[in-house]
Amino acid sequence: MLSEKEFCEEALAVLKWLIAIPSITRTAGDEIINQTIYNTVSEFTYFKSHPEYLNFITHDDQKNHSFTAFVRRDLITKPTLVVLCNTDTSSNEVYGTIKSYAFKADDLKNKLKNLSLSEKQLKDLENDKNIYGLGSFENKAPIAGMLILLKYYTERLWELPANLLFVCTSESLNGHEGIRTCLPYIHNLINDYDIELSLALSFKPESVGVTENTINLYTANMGKVEAGFYIFGEGTDTELPFKGFSPTLIASKIIEDIELNPKITKDISHSAIAPTFNYLHSYNNRSPNTPDAVHLSFNFPFINLNLLDLVENLKQIAATAIEKTAGFMEDRENFFCKINDTEPLNPTREAEVLSFSDLFYRASLHYKGNLKSAIEGLIQKCTNEDLGSHDIIKTIIERLNELAHLPRPSVVIFFGNDFIPQQQLRKNFALDRELYIKINHAVEEFNKDHDHQINIENECPANDNCFIRPVGIDVALKAMKDECPIPVSTFYNLNAPGITFTYKGGELYRACEHVEMSIFTDMLSFVHNLMIEIGPDDSSSFEKKAEDDAMSALKIDKIIKKNNEDEDKVESPSDNKDDEAEKETDKSENSERSVEKI
Repeated sequence: MLSEKEFCEEALAVLKWLIAIPSITRTAGDEIINQTIYNTVSEFTYFKSHPEYLNFITHDDQKNHSFTAFVRRDLITKPTLVVLCNTDTSSNEVYGTIKSYAFKADDLKNKLKNLSLSEKQLKDLENDKNIYGLGSFENKAPIAGMLILLKYYTERLWELPANLLFVCTSESLNGHEGIRTCLPYIHNLINDYDIELSLALSFKPESVGVTENTINLYTANMGKVEAGFYIFGEGTDTELPFKGFSPTLIASKIIEDIELNPKITKDISHSAIAPTFNYLHSYNNRSPNTPDAVHLSFNFPFINLNLLDLVENLKQIAATAIEKTAGFMEDRENFFCKINDTEPLNPTREAEVLSFSDLFYRASLHYKGNLKSAIEGLIQKCTNEDLGSHDIIKTIIERLNELAHLPRPSVVIFFGNDFIPQQQLRKNFALDRELYIKINHAVEEFNKDHDHQINIENECPANDNCFIRPVGIDVALKAMKDECPIPVSTFYNLNAPGITFTYKGGELYRACEHVEMSIFTDMLSFVHNLMIEIGPDDSSSFEKKAEDDAMSALKIDKIIKKNNEDEDKVESPSDNKDDEAEKETDKSENSERSVEKI
């Protein structure tokens, strides 16, 4: 097996090479890094001999790519470990005046020392085991380690305990577009080569607050759903500021009630949820008026959440927000008129709160023809014009409202298409219980020989694992189909639960971002132990079996056996005497050499 020292040295060199690639998400560098990694892997001797095991996959935008690399132990082994990595890297703007050094691992450390840093940050900089650079902690360290493992195993198949499938994706921060695009290719790989995905493994930077020598291993992932509000208001201007109805004020009340508020899902969720703000866009048709509409979105992580119940809760929040805004605007108008000695208008307005499916039904009553087909054509037209999902949702809702004629103010509640299902090892499923025992055994073997100790935990945030074997997908997709303006992509059940392995570092998304080199030793041992556990029963003795097969193929064993038989026939008592005489001569010569040395 590859020694830890060799592995660390090679992985470190690859990590610094990856850091040097300016792979910032939604820039040209994002396209370059996957192409570069793929080109490197395609030069491995194994993939030159088996190009069919390497897939370079183009995304729908025809710009970004992901790839899969399959290493087959032999023609009869079915168990396969899937390792998931992504190349998405955040912006280098946090580096300020030294952002040009964000891609130079060695030079960056010297530049950071000249900045005003805390005592802990300076101490971390003095640690030679910390590697700095944009993306080092975010995701590039696991990729570096996997590239070395991939090269090693492709050159020594006899040491591979199970099949290995490496999936390297981009656009993880763009609705996990990479893994979504790879799913049909992985599905075809399973069918074409008659393999079974036993387990998926992904990596995650360690969270703050974990003890120094602890590594968390998560056996489940939360799901994530994007809940949106499209708020119809009425714009106004400085001459008559209270003539309209402010959609931005409604948005502010909704944000106040939802952001980081666990009460919203307290009665409908398996565990506490803290919704996070996603984005806010306002639209005023390029006029001098204040906005007529606001598009607001939140991300809801979830475990066993009924999405239709969530819609009803959000409706109530939107209705309350409209009421609060109306009272707020009335108070301010009265105060304004009192100062200026004028009469307030305080007009009575109708308002409405409804879900996207309600809006669609209302619009269909005023449309002659198949509205569903018309909206599908509109989506295709928007896609051809390279509009993003936000603009497509706006276009669809505005078009439906042209038919439905909602009063202003009104709020339409919908789900975005960036839906991620939850996944987990299921306690009531016999195969999952058996797999959990194997994972636990791999953890125990790891903990015997390492300073870092793996601790098995329940769920962590959503990641690419969620797409390999989603749980509870049928009910969720029914709600998504009705309440999402854009069709949700197809999901595949590839029947492999996922685990998430964490690694040490610090300052994620900051200028002092760094990763500890311990990831490489931890990764090497755990991945190999894991493959031994999920591999066939002979995986632990596969190296000896491979050598025996090779000897048999070369008929060397028969030659050795024949030579031994011939020696037995020739051997006689006189031979034994000669052997004894030779031994005595050897002893005499050794004694003479010892005297000469003294």
